[in-house]
Amino acid sequence: MKYQILATTFVASALVGCGGGGDDTVSGETALSAASSETAAALPAPADGISASRFNHRSIANGSFETGDTTGWKANIDQGYSGIFIPHERPAGTVSVVDSFNFGGTKLAYDGRYFLKACTGNEWFDGQGTYNITASQTVLLHKGDTVTGASSYYNGDFAAQDTVWVKIFDKSGNLKATPWIDFSGNGAPGDNNSVPYNHTSDWTTWDWTAPKTGIYTVKLGATTFGDNRFATCGFHDAITVVLNGKGKPAAAAARWPNGIPAHVPVFVH
Repeated sequence: MKYQILATTFVASALVGCGGGGDDTVSGETALSAASSETAAALPAPADGISASRFNHRSIANGSFETGDTTGWKANIDQGYSGIFIPHERPAGTVSVVDSFNFGGTKLAYDGRYFLKACTGNEWFDGQGTYNITASQTVLLHKGDTVTGASSYYNGDFAAQDTVWVKIFDKSGNLKATPWIDFSGNGAPGDNNSVPYNHTSDWTTWDWTAPKTGIYTVKLGATTFGDNRFATCGFHDAITVVLNGKGKPAAAAARWPNGIPAHVPVFVH
């Protein structure tokens, strides 16, 4: 059975890219035209493919998506192979900006009118591959700067095959933190889903503080495994940087105070 994900207003169509390769530079964001001598001295060497004009300086561009599209963010969507659909090579999901979502209850923006939606697909892929659907933005942070945001999700798969998440990477592509994550599933042991199948969670705030000055990439994403049926969606809004010394937001309650549980995707469709 194939679900079709609907939104009352699709403001931007999905941006489709092949595979998981390439750098995480951002097109169209505010250039860093000049830096103080103090800031320049603190800058690490640029990562491959990232020049000083290709990342934001202590700010997130279009973090509440009020342009109505993905301006400032780079979408990257893995592709898979479906033997039953033509064309056989197909994107694993979608990245778009919407003003509402109407499965599992009506979801509206956390801030303003629009929010980002990153979904897995309903593509009936062959094999046991893993596929990522992401929107990313690269930013220079000083030590103590805090990235904050709000996220939510629609649990659209009764199998524990999908995750939706926010991840922070350093300039070398190393994962530094996962400030927010949730899972598909139907409540079976090990599923770890926070809302029942076919339900949408409330908005949850999250934050992460840079341990040192450097170039970081914020990724908002979804990951699926196996046949890529029954779409799960992550929603993201109000992504911003609180500068060091400007007041850190109240910490969000930790869902897993002892760390994110180990999660093995289950192929049961």
